[in-house]
Amino acid sequence: MKILQVLIILYGLTLLYSTKTKRRRIALLIGNSAYYDLGKLPSVINDVRDMRSVLIKLKFKVLSAENVDLAQLYAYEKEFYREIKPNDAILIYFAGHGYHCENDTYFIPLDHKRAGSYSHQQLIRRLNKNKENVIFIYIIDTCRQNSVQCQNIPMKTDKTCLENPHIVIYATQLGNTAYDYETKRWQVVGYKNDQLTSGVLEHIKTPNMDIRKIAKMVKEYVKLYTTYPQQPEIQDNCLNEPFIFNSIEHEEF
Repeated sequence: MKILQVLIILYGLTLLYSTKTKRRRIALLIGNSAYYDLGKLPSVINDVRDMRSVLIKLKFKVLSAENVDLAQLYAYEKEFYREIKPNDAILIYFAGHGYHCENDTYFIPLDHKRAGSYSHQQLIRRLNKNKENVIFIYIIDTCRQNSVQCQNIPMKTDKTCLENPHIVIYATQLGNTAYDYETKRWQVVGYKNDQLTSGVLEHIKTPNMDIRKIAKMVKEYVKLYTTYPQQPEIQDNCLNEPFIFNSIEHEEF
């Protein structure tokens, strides 16, 4: 009986240790606002800089860039990929223009007419390559309207369980627009961030709140405060462990 009790205690301690295993935190933040051929996005630079500031306080190592073309996007991705190690927690944040096509959401670089756009699904596959026991959090603050070339392609969501678990917070549902803070109501109430990013910044500072709860809170926040109808989409792909942005041991807010 005593041996059994000891084994039970040891098992409990093992579980406790495993749930408290700390993951190194690194983030890649990209924001494009200075499009010469598309609408300006006045809040995007604020969004990227504010996200950077908050994430650094939350003990993330942050790589960020503003107003990049496609070649620069790939260069930042490669630099970031080299930073990823086993057991890391990874945050990827994109803010700017985007669209949906063939079961994929694309981020638009500044030189998109010449160079093309940047695939989110392909990014997921590249980042998963040869990286063990890593969790990924994606925050994609772009529109997801079907492009003209893809109007007749059914809108789908990729539910494939990839090598590493991830959760995605899209600014809006498939086929819909994400709105910038340029609207009159948004200016009147004094916000300087995009509607999705404003919700993210509001909730990731909450002590001991898991990312899945944060995603749901952000979704409700955007539904409540947006001037135009906008509802974020959340994809939880095999993320079977909690991730806390602001745990008690490093609470700084």
